[in-house]
Amino acid sequence: MEGRPVPTDISDDEWAEACRYDQVVRDLLDRAEGGQIGRAAVANAAAVLGISSATLYRLIGRFRKERRVSALLPRKCGRRPGTQVISDEVETIIQEAIREVYLVPERPTLQELIRSP
Repeated sequence: MEGRPVPTDISDDEWAEACRYDQVVRDLLDRAEGGQIGRAAVANAAAVLGISSATLYRLIGRFRKERRVSALLPRKCGRRPGTQVISDEVETIIQEAIREVYLVPERPTLQELIRSP
């Protein structure tokens, strides 16, 4: 089972929380009938953990894929570093527009006023 690499900068508190989630998620999966976990069971477990049912469903999904405690560690929000959303060509056009339209002085600078006749 190949998943995400295990982060190396996790705190003891984050690891303890992931272990707590692990116990609850494994219990839910053990009690699941035909692979299906009832809504009430998820709602109760989410309340015990102090998280929303939606978050617990996401944790269950991640755990089913990776089957390890590290799958339940908190993840950073947002895009991963280095993710490119727009092409290089579009980025160049945007940068040029910023330079030509927005990075021009709106009024004369003090130096320009002194030099003007």
